[in-house]
Amino acid sequence: MATYSGPIFDADNHFYEAHDAFIRHVRVLLREPAGRVLCRADPLLPRADAARVHGPRRAHRAHGRAGPRRRLALPHPFWARVNEAGITVVTHIGATRHDSNGYDTGSIDPLGLGPRPSVTNFHRSRNINDFLASMVFDRLFERFPNLRIASVENGAEFLGDLLRAFRRTRDRLPAYFEHDPVDTFREHVWINPFWEDDIPEVIEHMGADRVILGSDWPHMEGLEQPRDILGKLDGVAGGDLEKVLYADTKGLNERRPG
Repeated sequence: MATYSGPIFDADNHFYEAHDAFIRHVRVLLREPAGRVLCRADPLLPRADAARVHGPRRAHRAHGRAGPRRRLALPHPFWARVNEAGITVVTHIGATRHDSNGYDTGSIDPLGLGPRPSVTNFHRSRNINDFLASMVFDRLFERFPNLRIASVENGAEFLGDLLRAFRRTRDRLPAYFEHDPVDTFREHVWINPFWEDDIPEVIEHMGADRVILGSDWPHMEGLEQPRDILGKLDGVAGGDLEKVLYADTKGLNERRPG
């Protein structure tokens, strides 16, 4: 088991040393009462303006899906304000628009397993995969280079295939991207793996600077004893442990004005 004695998140909702970085699932609030979800789409703009003027308390939370009717790369005042304010956008697992191709019409929500497993639970990876891929393919980060996106409670099952898809797309459309899409993704996105994921592999894919961990017990993706996660981190260097268990998350809560 890996050895680490520094500070650690016991959940995405609470920090051992009473650091007020995160209130709920690494959600980011903009000078609003704790626990209140601000917005889900364009109504965010006034809050983002408030953050620009007054400074945000924490990063902003957004749902992890983007449908075909919402093009991320079009001139978008919300992304412009986030870019200017230097806050972090957290995208959390959400309901899906994908169906089960008729195999299970009763279970449509990937947020819980219910009384039995269902193919609909595979959709959680598809949601975040499509959301993050769209940000890269729409060149959102080229338009707004100060954006930071944290993927929380989506796991990392999708990550290896997504990076391979970026490489294939780069090779097939070399003139489309200003920068290598894999490098762009690694610069702007932070991944929160589930404890069941191969976390050392996720660190290898993203680098220790772009991986964040938390328990979130009693949710099924959490561990009752937060330091049990060390059993999943064998072979990870001590400096990298400090990053993924504490420093990366702390850094995402520090405003970085553009």
